[in-house]
Amino acid sequence: MNFLELIAAALDREGIESRISGEALYVPISPDVDLRCEEINSDIPAANVYVAVANTAPGDDASDDDAMLVTAIFTVEDAVDTVNFHVATDQAVTIIRDLLDGSDARIADLDFEQDDEDPTLLSADVGESSSLEVVTTVDSSSPSVSVAFVTYIDPDDADDTDEPDDTDDSDDLDDTDDLDDTDLDASENDDDLSDDVAVEVMDLGVFKDYDTVFNVLSVAVDQAENWEAELINSANDPWGGSARDPWVNEA
Repeated sequence: MNFLELIAAALDREGIESRISGEALYVPISPDVDLRCEEINSDIPAANVYVAVANTAPGDDASDDDAMLVTAIFTVEDAVDTVNFHVATDQAVTIIRDLLDGSDARIADLDFEQDDEDPTLLSADVGESSSLEVVTTVDSSSPSVSVAFVTYIDPDDADDTDEPDDTDDSDDLDDTDDLDDTDLDASENDDDLSDDVAVEVMDLGVFKDYDTVFNVLSVAVDQAENWEAELINSANDPWGGSARDPWVNEA
């Protein structure tokens, strides 16, 4: 058996469809895309791997124009790993596309947007000031999808847990009159700092099952308002009012 035949046999054992035609081995990745292996040295052995338009052969105009060299392989194991990676990448692209399209009824209420700098990161607004963040990554053989519920907490919305100020309002007005320009500038800077938004992140898990991702997102939509309220409350009062901080040793 030559190198391509050995690769085809190994792929068959993995349950991956392939075919040999002429001087090349073809592995369908999607209806429109094939992974094409062309032997370049039979003694070593070695083969170039291309991503190509489906159902084209070397020498075809469409094949030559659209085929893209992605790697070279030197062992059967490398070939199987390369195929698995590209299959997983196609699955990841499908997941991202389906999330953006929102065609599944379970995410009909979500409007995902793709990050400008990281195309694997999608986010959708939920609740009053929260979002669902979905990151799709690819390991050697399958895509993984991590889901997080993120709440943005404006300090103005925080519960006032400090003791009330007993200072007379009239004294405050008198003090304000005495502020010079420098004090006013400092006060404005303090106001800017107080506008910083805190972020609370609740990780919902990492999933490899495509269907589970949509179930998780569906539950997250239903629970968004409750989770948001709980996270805001926890951020403002993490240990429940007078409850003792368990991380502080009072001994």
